[in-house]
Amino acid sequence: ANGGVGTLVEDDGSDVPYLVTCRLASGTVSFWYMRKDLVKATGAKAGEGAVFRVPVTPSNAKPGLRVMRGPHWKWSDQDGGPGRLGTLVKFRQAEFSFGWWRVKWDVGELNSYRVGAQVHDLAIADGDQR
Repeated sequence: ANGGVGTLVEDDGSDVPYLVTCRLASGTVSFWYMRKDLVKATGAKAGEGAVFRVPVTPSNAKPGLRVMRGPHWKWSDQDGGPGRLGTLVKFRQAEFSFGWWRVKWDVGELNSYRVGAQVHDLAIADGDQR
């Protein structure tokens, strides 16, 4: 699954990370968000349409995957700016509850970003079907 227009189906309403279920054309997908990150990422409320991008997670990360900024992005313009794309190069190391993946950005920069069960610096770029 990749990014696409979906409808926010439900959230559990708490201020701790909560499960978001969204219905995309390719099927239903669920992932964890903090409330502030969901608002930042989509601006959606339950029942509204919004663009959802599936976060890069340990289970879907692999070399060659095309990526863009995810909901927990905090790295200024290392990627060249909003909407810029890059490619996962390799897994760097595990630390705490997440790992670090190297990304080669199309603008030429090479940096490492957090990929974990609840930490999503990266999202799968639109159109990547890997």
